[in-house]
Amino acid sequence: MFQLLFKATQYLKCTQPGLAVVLPKKIKKSNIMNSLNNLNDLRNAAVSSATYYVLGHSTPGDGGGGVFNFITTQGGVDNNGTLITSNINPNGRWVRSFEGAINIRWFGAKGNSTTDDTAAINAAITYSTTLPAPVYIPTGVYRITQTIVTGNFRGFIGDGKTSSTFFANPTTSTPLAIVLDVRGMDRGILRDFRVDCNQKANVGINTDYGTGGGSLNNSYSNVFIENYKNTGWQANDNNDCYFERIAIPYSSGSEASLKSIASGGPLQFLNCNFLNHVYVASQNTSFVDCVTGGIIVYGPGFNVIKYEGGYAFPSGVNNSVIFIAGDGNGTSPTEAGPITFSGSHIEVSANQYLIGGTGRLHYGVNATGCHLLSLSEAAASGGIISPAVTSVYYPAATNVFTNCWFWKINTALTNGGFTNQYVNCYVDTYYFNEPNYLKLTGGDVKNVLGLPGVGEDYLSRANNRFMNGNGDNACYSENNMYLRGHWGLGLQGPDGTVNGFIDFRLGKIDLKDGFYINKQKLVSLITDESGHGNINGLAEYVDNGSAVKVLGVGKLYHTSGTVKITY
Repeated sequence: MFQLLFKATQYLKCTQPGLAVVLPKKIKKSNIMNSLNNLNDLRNAAVSSATYYVLGHSTPGDGGGGVFNFITTQGGVDNNGTLITSNINPNGRWVRSFEGAINIRWFGAKGNSTTDDTAAINAAITYSTTLPAPVYIPTGVYRITQTIVTGNFRGFIGDGKTSSTFFANPTTSTPLAIVLDVRGMDRGILRDFRVDCNQKANVGINTDYGTGGGSLNNSYSNVFIENYKNTGWQANDNNDCYFERIAIPYSSGSEASLKSIASGGPLQFLNCNFLNHVYVASQNTSFVDCVTGGIIVYGPGFNVIKYEGGYAFPSGVNNSVIFIAGDGNGTSPTEAGPITFSGSHIEVSANQYLIGGTGRLHYGVNATGCHLLSLSEAAASGGIISPAVTSVYYPAATNVFTNCWFWKINTALTNGGFTNQYVNCYVDTYYFNEPNYLKLTGGDVKNVLGLPGVGEDYLSRANNRFMNGNGDNACYSENNMYLRGHWGLGLQGPDGTVNGFIDFRLGKIDLKDGFYINKQKLVSLITDESGHGNINGLAEYVDNGSAVKVLGVGKLYHTSGTVKITY
C-alpha cells in the first residue's frame, strides 16, 4: 500500500464518466490519501483511515478503481462495485464516490472478449436503476453469455460504435433470443456502442413496449448491430422515438435490419443505414439522409412516409423500394400515404418498383428533386407502382414528379387507380444508346420533359424535349407548348417501318402516304402534262386519265391528256 497525493473530497472531476480523478494544483500534507490494489483489499482495510483510493476492481489499472469513503451509518448488501462491506467493521460500508453514469468496470467487467462479463453488466444495471443513471460501457469487447435484461432503466452510453462492443458468445450451441433486452425503457438513451450477435443471437437489441414502461420518447444514436440471425433491432410500439446514425447491415439468413411497428408515432430516422428490410408502421415515419434496402409498411391506418435525401433501393425479396403489405389474409390490407420523396437517389432493377405490395396507397407519391434510375439493361424494366397496389378510397390519386430525373424508368400505369403528373422533369439516355429504355406515360406532362434520343453528343440529346409554351395561341410566334427536336422525329409503325418524318430544322413534314383531313387525302399540287394550272384542295378520287373531283378552293385547268397529280 502506498499513499496518493489527494483526498476524495478535493479531487477534480473528469468529464468522462467513470474515469480516474485528477490531481489538484496544490499538494498539501492533508491531501495525502492511502491507496489499495483492489476491492478485496478494501474489505480488509482499517476503517481508521476513512478514505481510500482503490487502483482497480481486481487488479490495478483494470478500470474498476476509484475513491471510497467509509460511512458508519450506511447499510446494504455488498454489490461488488459501489457498496462494499468491511470485514473489520460490520456496522458501516465503503461507498464509492462518483458522479454521472455507472461504469460496468466498477463491477468487474473486463472487456477482453473472453471473460464472461454478463454478471458484472447486470450488477451495474441493477444499481443504476436505484439512482437512476445511465450505464457506461468503456472501450472493450464484452462477452455476453446470457441475455442482458435491463427493464426500465436510463440506458447505455459507450465510447463509440467501433470502441464499445457487446459480444454474444453463449456457452452452449443454443443461440440467445436477444443480446440486449431493453423492453419497457421510457425516456432513455442508447448511444455509442456496437452489438456483435456473432451469429449466436436472433435479435441484437429489443426495445419493444414492455410491462416496465411504454418505450416512449427514447433516443437511439450511433449504434451498430451486426451478425444477427433474424432481426438486428426490434422496436415495436416505440412511439415518439428518435433513431440517429444507426447502422445495421444485411446479415446472412436474416429477416430485417429493424422492425418498428408502432400504433402511434412519429418515428424519426436520421443518417441511418439499414441494408436489410425495415418494417415500419406509425402515424408518421420520416427517413432523413438514410440508406435503406427495402422498407415494408405493415399495419392498419394511414402510414404517412417521408423520405428526404438519402439512397433508397429495393429489397431482393419483395422487389420494392417501399412495399405496402397486406395483413396475411387479404381482408384488411395495409394502408399508406401520402408517400413523399425529396432530393433522394432511388434505384430499381428489372421487375422492381418504387412502390410495391398488395396494400393501398392513398394520395399517391410526391417526388421532388429526385433521381430515379433503373439499373437493368432490359428496356424500361424498372417501374413506379406495382399493378397490385390500389387506391380504393381515392381512385383519382395522382403521383406528382417535380424537378425529377428519370433514367430507364417505365412509368406506365397498369391498374388505372393512379395518374402521373410530371413538372420540370427530365429523361436522359446519354450512356445508353437505346430510346426504349424510357417511357413517361400515364398522365400530364408540364413544363420541360426530356425525351429519349440519339445524337452526336450530350447536348444534341438534351435538345429533344417537350416545353411549356409562351402564350395562349397557335401561330409561329406564340403557342401553348412546343416540341423541340435536335434534327428529326421519325414516325414508325408497329413493325418498325418508318412511314414519315419531321425535320425540325427545315420545318418539313414528309409522310409516305400523304396527308389526310377528315379522312380525305390532301392534294397539294395538281398540274397537267403541259404544266397548266395548280390547285390546293382535297381529292376524293384520283386516277390517271379519269375525272378529278376537287373539294376546296381554286380551279382545275384541264386541256387534254392525262392529269398528273402530285401530292
